[in-house]
Amino acid sequence: MKGLSPIRTARVIAGAFAISGGILLTVCLLLMKLLGFLPMAQGMVRDGLALYNSFSGRLAVSNIAGHKELLEQLNNMKHLLPSDALVGTIHVVLVVLVVVAALILAAAVLGLVRPSLMISIMLKIKLLSVVDENGQEEVDNGIAVMMEKLGNVKLKTLAIPGAIVAGLVVVGFSIYGISRLTAPTPEELLVDLEQKATEYVTAQKAFFGKSKRIGYATDLSLPESAETDAFEYKITDNRFTATNRVELYGCAVGNVWTVSSYADGVFSKELKFSRKPPQDPACAKLLPDFKNVGRARKR
Repeated sequence: MKGLSPIRTARVIAGAFAISGGILLTVCLLLMKLLGFLPMAQGMVRDGLALYNSFSGRLAVSNIAGHKELLEQLNNMKHLLPSDALVGTIHVVLVVLVVVAALILAAAVLGLVRPSLMISIMLKIKLLSVVDENGQEEVDNGIAVMMEKLGNVKLKTLAIPGAIVAGLVVVGFSIYGISRLTAPTPEELLVDLEQKATEYVTAQKAFFGKSKRIGYATDLSLPESAETDAFEYKITDNRFTATNRVELYGCAVGNVWTVSSYADGVFSKELKFSRKPPQDPACAKLLPDFKNVGRARKR
């Protein structure tokens, strides 16, 4: 089978190197980005378990079925999340792979800029060979002589970079597919908002029942602020707020859902709540039942 000319061979191999190095670098950077979310996920699980270990958390688990399910999910996530040592090892491996990808890309640049030099190097390290008219491999008579005789290069030598490219493409698409499948849907993000607001109402009811006053975040054993991929949560004085950090079904970034608590009455204080969704209709319709968040559901 007729092979490729030396210059074309170098450029084909350099192109394969460029593609494989680019894919490997992209995959490594994607995995590093995913690893960057692990500390946040671990912190959320840790904070969630700490919350349910408090008085208000135990009360919520005992009285609200949704909180019991959420606690089970948190415990499952705690066992699924990798340890800090494993995350550190994976990070080191990814750094090494990034260096390897950079070297592959450097080899690709060399092959595109100086194809003859790349061919000579590959001949020297026996990655390529020269064949004569009868298909027999030429004896190594030195780089200069071999370069002069180099008319055909065995096409089978391209199988290795081709297999690397194909394998990395499969790995890249697999990781992309997994990341798409594991990414939370807007519906799941909204459920998180409703649960956080319910936690605030439940904790405030429990604290007010004991002390007859409105509780701050420290009184309620709740974090003053927390962030997820979609929302920023804050408890300031007697107010819980949730601000969306990403667009959700046409709801622009920066809209605020609010739950305010206050004591009403002159002689006998009664705990009341004011629940306000954003004024933007596109945001308000995301949780049409937000005005009833934390209220006992009628059966």
